[in-house]
Amino acid sequence: MSEDVPARLAGHGGRVIGREEELRRIKGALDGAGSRGQSLGFTGEPGTGKSTLLASAVTGARGRGFTVLSARGTEAAAQRRFGVLRQLLAPVRDRAGGLPAQYQAALGSALDGSGEPAERFFIALAVLELAEELEEIG
Repeated sequence: MSEDVPARLAGHGGRVIGREEELRRIKGALDGAGSRGQSLGFTGEPGTGKSTLLASAVTGARGRGFTVLSARGTEAAAQRRFGVLRQLLAPVRDRAGGLPAQYQAALGSALDGSGEPAERFFIALAVLELAEELEEIG
């Protein structure tokens, strides 16, 4: 791995100090993401660089052409039905138009409060269908 990898992946334009191992793991996950699913988790005390690592991963993923969806589990979002799901899918909500009508209706129910309330099972299926649609689109 070249010496400039941490700087290139850093989300804030500089080097991430003391997190070389985590940056290698991010790069490895991004390298393998096209052929197999990947997940990473960062834990630690406040102020230890978790947000910077996340920003590095997002920057690296977007730089490779990946669609990045994110949401924050805030108290306000928790108070709204499907609040975090709304945040997560907001950037790709318009791509649901290609889904079968029953999935569009389920997403509309969850994300917009439109139509009849859908069962959580059908909402989950609609989210999976949307994810597959996004994968096909690239």
